[in-house]
Amino acid sequence: NETKRRSVEELVKIYYRSVGYGGTMLLNCSPDSTGAVVAGDRAVYKAFGDEISRRFSKPLRSLKDQRTMKLQMKFDRPTALNHIVFGEDYREGHRIRAYELIGIRNGVRSVIVKGSSVGRKKIDAFSTSPFDGIELRITSSVGTPIIRYFDVYNVADFVFKPEPNETPEWKTCGQWNTSTFRNGRDTLKLVLNDFIKKPGQFELKMVGDVSVTGTSIDSAILLIDGTPASKYLAREGWDSFYISRTDQIGSNSSTEIIFYMRSENAVFQNRGRFLIKDRN
Repeated sequence: NETKRRSVEELVKIYYRSVGYGGTMLLNCSPDSTGAVVAGDRAVYKAFGDEISRRFSKPLRSLKDQRTMKLQMKFDRPTALNHIVFGEDYREGHRIRAYELIGIRNGVRSVIVKGSSVGRKKIDAFSTSPFDGIELRITSSVGTPIIRYFDVYNVADFVFKPEPNETPEWKTCGQWNTSTFRNGRDTLKLVLNDFIKKPGQFELKMVGDVSVTGTSIDSAILLIDGTPASKYLAREGWDSFYISRTDQIGSNSSTEIIFYMRSENAVFQNRGRFLIKDRN
């Protein structure tokens, strides 16, 4: 059906959100009545494959097999970059829990990406900028990470378009992982005291690190100073909540939220984060 055929741009975006987060991308291409994939689909799939090859077949620099908490790559001259692709040796487990990618320019270090997990592959894209060097700093891990490969790229004609929840005002306030679910259910409690320190409205969003469907929030309970406060919690869609604090917040005040979650995908594990931002 040509009206439902995805464009190359759409497929590339899905690739970043699936393969780029350590997952698998399923094209779900259906054959026609003769058993062949229709010509229009084949043309799009070929163009999609060509575009991925154009972007990632030849890294500018690459490092291999590093067992370390900090990795640095230096350049002989300022070098424009807009992608970093790296992965762990996951045969010994996914060890990285949080990391930063730091750009070095004229002796000044600046964080260009913050991430929460890596696994077999992580694609981090950012605005094209010149750097004298790049540093990977692991800020949280279980054991010493093993970086199987660390590749840097300058993809021609690339324009960085951050996801709405990847802008600086969003802060990570918690994580979820379906590996902790039992019989497809889990209850998670987030303490938001470090993120809600003044009266106002705040938006809380659930996001997935891997594009695997079937994980959702059944319901939520807001606790203000330990007391249920449902009138100050509003749901917006399947993944977002608005929290309102109208009272003064002192040093002994608390804001907590309990999520009752479910996963209907018994085949693939999924994981992700909870993000929060001040809407005032």
